Amino acid sequence: MSFFSQALALISEAPGSLAYHLLALFSLEAALLFALSRHGSGWARGPGSRLALAAGCALAVRFGLVALAGLGSAGRVFLPGLQPPLERAGLLITIMIMGWALISQPRSALAGLLLTLGIAGVAVGLTAALPVWQALAASGAAYNNTRPDQIWQAAQLLTLLLLLIMLVAVHPPDWGTGVGMFAVLAAASGWHLLQSLQPQPLLAGSVPGLTRLAELVALPMFALTVQRRVLQAAIRQAELSSSSFAPLLQAPSTALSPAVARALGSMGTGTDRTTTIYAVCEAAALALQADGAVLWEAARANPGSTRCSGGFYVPTQHTIERFTVAVNGVSATVAALMEGRACRLQARSHAAELAALSKLLDLPDVRTALLAPLPDDGHTVRALMVYAPRSMQNWRDGDDELLKALAAPAAEALADSEDYQRMLESMVAPAQKSQALPHWLAGPGEESPAPDQAAGLLAQVQRLEYERSELSKQLAAARKVAAVTPEPTTPLADDERAQLHAQVAGLQTALDETHALLAGQQPEAADLWEQLGAARSALAQLTSEQALVAGGSDLAEASTQLALLSAERALLTASNATKDQDLAAARAQLAEQATALAAQTAAAEAGHMQLTAQAAALQAELQRLQAASIAASTTLQQSEAHAADAKAVAATAQHDSAALRAELAAAQHAAAELQAGSAQQIAALQAEQQTLAEQHRTAQTAHQAQVAALQATHQTLADQHNAEQAASGQALASAALEVQQLQAALLAAQTQPAAAGADAAGEVAAALSLISDYSELMLDGAGGKIDVLQRKFLERIKCSAMRANALLDAHNRCAALQAGRALKLQRTALPALLAAAVAWARLQFADRAITFEPAISADLPEVLADAGALSAALHMLLLGAGFAGQPGRHVWFSVTVLPAAPSAEPLLQFEVRDANAPAAADSDEPGRAELNPGLLQTATTLIEGLAGRLVATPASGGGTLVMALLPAAPAD
Repeated sequence: MSFFSQALALISEAPGSLAYHLLALFSLEAALLFALSRHGSGWARGPGSRLALAAGCALAVRFGLVALAGLGSAGRVFLPGLQPPLERAGLLITIMIMGWALISQPRSALAGLLLTLGIAGVAVGLTAALPVWQALAASGAAYNNTRPDQIWQAAQLLTLLLLLIMLVAVHPPDWGTGVGMFAVLAAASGWHLLQSLQPQPLLAGSVPGLTRLAELVALPMFALTVQRRVLQAAIRQAELSSSSFAPLLQAPSTALSPAVARALGSMGTGTDRTTTIYAVCEAAALALQADGAVLWEAARANPGSTRCSGGFYVPTQHTIERFTVAVNGVSATVAALMEGRACRLQARSHAAELAALSKLLDLPDVRTALLAPLPDDGHTVRALMVYAPRSMQNWRDGDDELLKALAAPAAEALADSEDYQRMLESMVAPAQKSQALPHWLAGPGEESPAPDQAAGLLAQVQRLEYERSELSKQLAAARKVAAVTPEPTTPLADDERAQLHAQVAGLQTALDETHALLAGQQPEAADLWEQLGAARSALAQLTSEQALVAGGSDLAEASTQLALLSAERALLTASNATKDQDLAAARAQLAEQATALAAQTAAAEAGHMQLTAQAAALQAELQRLQAASIAASTTLQQSEAHAADAKAVAATAQHDSAALRAELAAAQHAAAELQAGSAQQIAALQAEQQTLAEQHRTAQTAHQAQVAALQATHQTLADQHNAEQAASGQALASAALEVQQLQAALLAAQTQPAAAGADAAGEVAAALSLISDYSELMLDGAGGKIDVLQRKFLERIKCSAMRANALLDAHNRCAALQAGRALKLQRTALPALLAAAVAWARLQFADRAITFEPAISADLPEVLADAGALSAALHMLLLGAGFAGQPGRHVWFSVTVLPAAPSAEPLLQFEVRDANAPAAADSDEPGRAELNPGLLQTATTLIEGLAGRLVATPASGGGTLVMALLPAAPAD
C-alpha cells in the first residue's frame, strides 16, 4: 500500500503532473497522426474522418488543460480555483469523444446527437460548478471527497458503464481493446467514488491521482486502436484492388528447383520397396536442402527391433543400406520413433547421439537432424529423418512442418510399393503350383506352348551370359587400373562400385522378368483345369451310356462306341505325356538359368569386395598423406609464431621509445605551464605597481616621508622579484637544456646503428640522473622562495626522470637477456629491495593521485636472483598497474610465501592488483587491454630470466591482477 500511496503522491506533485500531461499529449498526438496518415475516399467516408475528428478534439481539450497548468505555474491565473473542475470535465468529454469514435457507425445522426447533448450537459455542469468552487478554493479547501467531486465521479462512472454495455452489444472492430480501455477508467472512477464516501478517505488535495494513472493506461490503448483500424483499412483496400495488381517482376519465380521437382515426382513411381525407400529419402533430403535422409522402422512396442531400412546421401549420390540399430546408442531417436512424435536433434543438446549417428551412417560429423513420424499401419512404426552434416548449423523456420507434410505421401508411396509386391507374389504362386499338375490334364488336340517358352527362356539365358561376360571384363579392367595407378586421389573405386551396383540391379531385373514369365503361365493352368472338368464330364456320360447299353439289344453298336471312347482316352493320355515332357524341359532350363544367375551374382559380390578392399587401401594412403600435410602445416605455424615473437620484441622497443618521447613532451608541457605562471605573476606585480603609483600620486602632497618609504619598499620588492625571476629563468633554462640534451640523446639512440645502442642508452641514463639530481637540489635549496606551481613542476620533472630511468634500465636488461647474456643469480635478501621499490612507487603514484597500499609478509626467505633485474621487474609491474588508466585509482602490492611441495622449495608470490579500472570497449577481458603491453612484456622477460613466471588475469572487482612467482633460495 505504501507503493500505491507513493505513486499517487508522485503524480499529484509538479514533476509527476508534468509527466502525466506530456504522456497524455503524446498519446493523443499519435492517435491523430495515425488517423491522418491514411488517405483515400473509402477511408475518409468510413471510420477515418470520425477517428481523426475524435483524436483532434481530445487533443484540443488536453492542450487546454496543459495551457491552464502552465499559466497557473507562472502565476497568471489562480490554478486551485480552476483546475479541479476543468480537469474532471475535460476527462469526461474525452471519454465521450472516444466512445463515439469507436462505437458509432459512419454518418450516424443518432450518435452525433447523443455526443452533442453529452458535451452540452458537461458544459452546463461546469458553468454551475466553477463559481461555487472558486469561493471554496479561496479559503484553501481541497476538491477531493467533496460533493461536486462525487457528482463528477458518478457521472463519469455512469458514462463508462453505458459505453461498456454498448461495446458488448454492438461488437465494433477491436471492441475487446475498447472494453479493456474503458474498464480501466471505470475501475479508477469507482474506486475514487468509493474512497470519497469513506469516513477517512485515502485521497487528499484536489488532484484525482488514480484517475490520472488510469488515463496513462487508456490513452495509449486508444492510439493503438486507431493504428489497428488504419492497418485493417489498408489491408481491405489491398484485397479489393488485388485483381488489378500488376506484378513488378517479368515472370513469377519458381518455388522448386528441377532436381527437387524430379525427386518428388519419382517418389511414388517405384514398384520395389527398396527402390521406393531410396526415392522417398532422396526427395526428403532435396526438399529440405539437407545432405541426406534415412527411414527408421521398428515393431510396435519393441524398441529392440529398430532398424534403418535405407537412406540416401545427396553429396555423393549414393544409397545407405539397411542395418540394425542398438537402442542405447540412439536413445532419443528410438524414443521418438516408438512414441510417434517429431524430434529435433541439435549439437548443443544431443552431441553424443549425433556422433553415434555419424558412426552408424559412415558419414561426416552430423551437426543437426530432424525426425518426423509416418502414419502408423498398426504393426510397424516408421519415421523419416533428414540430417545436415555440412550445409547448415540449424534448421529454418517451417522445416518441421515441411517434413511432416512429406510424411503422408511417403507412407502412401511405401504402401503402394508393398501392395504391388504382394500382387506379384500372388501371381507367381499359382504359376509355381501349375508346374506340378499331372500330365493327363492337357486336352486332346492342343499343342503345348512349352517349346515357345523354352525358346524365350534360352534367349534370356544367352543374354544373361553375355552380360556376365561383359561384367567379368569390366572387373578385370578395374583390377588392372587399380594395380597400375599410383595416385590415391583418383576416385576409380567409387565409379566402379556404382557400375557394379547398376549391373546387379540389371540382373535383379532379369530375374524379375523370369518370375513374370512364370506368372504368365497362369491362364494355361486355368485351361488345364477346364479340360480336366470336360474329361470328367465325358467319363460320367460314358458310364451312363454303358448302363443304357447293358439294358439294350444292340450289343455290337455299344462295343463299337466303347472302343472309340478308349481310343480317345489313349490320345488324351499321349497328349498329357508330351506336355509333361515339355514342362520338365522348361523347369530344367529355369533351374540352369537360376544357377547361372547365382554364380554371376557371387562373382559380382566377390569383385565388389575386392574393389572395396582396394578403396580402403587408397583411403588409408590418403589419410597418411593428409597426416603428413598436417605435420608440415604445424611446422609452418611454429615458424610463423617465432617470427611473430621477433616482431613483438621489436614492437616493444618501439613502444619504449614512444613512452620516452611522451615523457619528454610532458616535461615540455610542464615548462610551458611554468612560463605561463611566471607571466601571470609578472602581470599581477605590474598591476600592483600601478596601484601603488596611484596611491603615491594621491598622497604625495601630504605624506612625503611615507612616499619615500614606499618607494624604498617598492624598490626592495622589485629587486627581490627580479632576483626570483632570474633564478626561475635560470632554472627553466637549465631544465630546457637538459631536456634538449635528452632529446638529442634519444634521437642519437634512434638514428645510430645497433652497435652504438649501449653508449646512447648510457648517455640517456646519465642525462636522466642529472635531471633528477638537479630537480631534487632545486627542491631542497629553494625553501619557500618558489611558489606551488614551480614546486609541482620540479617534482613532476623529478618523477618523470626517475620513471624514464627505470624504463631505460629495464629495457637494457631485457635487451641483454634477448641477446643471450645470462643474469648473475646470487642469494638476495628481499626486505631492503622491497622497501626501495615501495618508496619508488609511492613517489610515482603521488604524482598521479593514486592511492597505494603495500602488504609485505614478514620473515621472507632469500631468493636466487639478480637484485637489479628483480628491482627493474618490480618497477615495471608497479608502473603498469598505476599508469593503466585515469588518475584516482587504488593499487595493492603484496608479497607472500606460498606453501612448498614435499620435494620443492617454497615460492614467493609478488601480487600487484589495480582497482576502479574502466574496461576497454574492444577488450574481451575486463581491464586486460588497459595494461601497457610493453611494460608487461618487459616484466615477463625479466621474471622468466630469474627462473620465475608471470600471470596477468582480470580481477574479480574490476581492473587487472598481475602475479609473479619466484622460487626461494634452497636452504644451506
